[in-house]
Amino acid sequence: MQRFIRTMTAVTVVLAGILGETQRAGAQYACGGTVGPNAGIVVATMSLGCMTGATPALTVVGPGTTLNFDGFAIGCSATNVCLQVNGEKAIVKNGFVSGGTVNAVAVGGTGKHKIENLVAEASADHGLRVASPKNKLINCVSANNANRGFSIDIGGNKIDSCSASYNGTDGFFFGDVGDTVIRSSAYLNDDDGFDTTFGPTKFSLCVAAHNDENGFEIGGTGSKLVKNTALGNNVMTGFAGFYVTANDSTLVKNIADSNNNSGFTVTGDFNKFSKNRATSNMGWGILLMMTADSNTLSGNLAMRNLGATDVADDGGCGTTTWSKNVFVTTSDPCIQ
Repeated sequence: MQRFIRTMTAVTVVLAGILGETQRAGAQYACGGTVGPNAGIVVATMSLGCMTGATPALTVVGPGTTLNFDGFAIGCSATNVCLQVNGEKAIVKNGFVSGGTVNAVAVGGTGKHKIENLVAEASADHGLRVASPKNKLINCVSANNANRGFSIDIGGNKIDSCSASYNGTDGFFFGDVGDTVIRSSAYLNDDDGFDTTFGPTKFSLCVAAHNDENGFEIGGTGSKLVKNTALGNNVMTGFAGFYVTANDSTLVKNIADSNNNSGFTVTGDFNKFSKNRATSNMGWGILLMMTADSNTLSGNLAMRNLGATDVADDGGCGTTTWSKNVFVTTSDPCIQ
């Protein structure tokens, strides 16, 4: 009889995960606890203050697990990771995660998790760090962290309507290939707003404003940027609204306005710039450095920039193709 009862209990737990049964958070929802796998839909009934003890302070494991903080928070001080997400296909939403000496939130396991309406803040290092592929981050905020707001170390993720602000280095950092970023914002960070090292990364409808260095720093190969805006970036000199070291990348209908240096600075090769706008920047609107080779610029607008000219090509246009652009320049007549 005892063996039968234990077996039925185990079956009930598994079915809760499969059927999406909702339950109030129990003993697993505690400092040092683990929720899941196959825990069903778990709804928090209180906030947690995890000042000492186990690391991570709280772990959520998929599949079959949804943790709904329901507006409550978890705060940590002496733990490396405040909230750890492991396994696959876990869902974590509607809460605040504060603290952690390494990460406020760490997303690992094999990926395909969904993190939604979550705030990661006040970490001594990164706010929200992703170390697995094919996750979805939706309406998340990462602010006031000592290092990066979002550190996306493994590629293939989708970031939608997230924001990063007041972080000690980059707002968003992408260290792998294949991420997609839409409708997200980075502002008032101490380094770049968005920084992609390898590419290809896709950005659309994103805004980088008033970051100390570049609004968007685009490296690697094959990235695509459509309808993004860089506004009022580059408190420090030598940076740009869009700083493109990448090769074989495409920038279409982006806006660089009122940045404290150039709107677009290009050092990479074989990139295509079409229908972008650079206005009222303190430096050049569009600047191609001597290292830039075989780039194509068509239909771009650069006006009212305060550099020597709206557009400059330090390479003397030797390999650059210009057509149907609108701007004022005293550089080589090949620019058109």
